[in-house]
Order: sequence, then structure tokens, then C-alpha cells
Amino acid sequence: MVRGLFRLQLGRFAEAVPDLERALELGGSPGAPLPDVGLVLLARAYRQTGDPQRALDVIAAYRDTNANARGLDQEAGIAHFELARACVGDKDLAGALEHLRTSYALEPQEGNATFAAEAAAQLGLIDEAFTWIERAHAHGLRGVARLRSPGFEPLHADPRWQAWLDRLGN
Repeated sequence: MVRGLFRLQLGRFAEAVPDLERALELGGSPGAPLPDVGLVLLARAYRQTGDPQRALDVIAAYRDTNANARGLDQEAGIAHFELARACVGDKDLAGALEHLRTSYALEPQEGNATFAAEAAAQLGLIDEAFTWIERAHAHGLRGVARLRSPGFEPLHADPRWQAWLDRLGN
């Protein structure tokens, strides 16, 4: 596991994967599962090599045997965020929004909330989009720069839009 950690730290993610997979296969100390940090590192290595779904698969497979759900939740939240970006690239906004909902539930941040607001707006889910903007604000959204994206245009006709621009310092 140590070699995998060092390779991750050096940015050699693809080389870290086999080391961390082998550590998972061998487990921790005799008769014990791989330490929680090993699972987190393996999930991170999968994500960094462009395979967030594989990161989610390993997290799901080992979640019940590991106590550090927080570290696993962070990795899963980031993996769902990355899958949402892939869905947007594939023009699957509904799929993106589902991943963003899960990402936010696991790792609530301004970034996934703002991204979810934009996806909801583009899907015509206006009330949900404003709920996401409220969540983004609660997690640090300041200023209107992020809301200037063309993806928010479906909200412009709603009176809440101008109220938000004013609130954020239009």
C-alpha cells in the first residue's frame, strides 16, 4: 500500500492502481481488511485515471466492512461529480442531475450545488434550480459570476432570478 501511496503523491496514478489493488487483495494485518485509507486511496486512483465508476464500485463493495465512511463518502461524492460532468458531455442532463444530487448528499459543496442548479434550469426544473442556488449560497456562492453561464438562461424570466442577482451583488 505504501508504494501505491507514493505513486499517487507523485501523480503516477495508473502505476498506483495495481499496487493498491494488490493491497486490497492482501488485506491489512493478518485476518483484517485493508485499512480504510487504502480503500480511499484506491478509489482516488481510479478517479484520477478517469474511471470514477470503478471508484464507486470499489466503495460500494467494501463500504460495509470499513468504518471510515466519511473518507469513502468524500471520494464517492467527487466520483459522482465527475460522472455528472461526463453526462453533460454526453448531453444527458437528467443523468448529470442525478449524479449531482448524490454528490451533494455525500459531499455538500458550493460547486456541486451550483452545477446542479444549472442542470435543473436547463431541464426546466425551475423551482429545483432555485433550491440549488440557495444551497450553493449556503456553501459559499458569492457574486454573480458563476450564474452568468448561458445554462441559467431559463431562470431569467422568473422574478426570483433578479432577486438572486441583487442578493449576490449584481
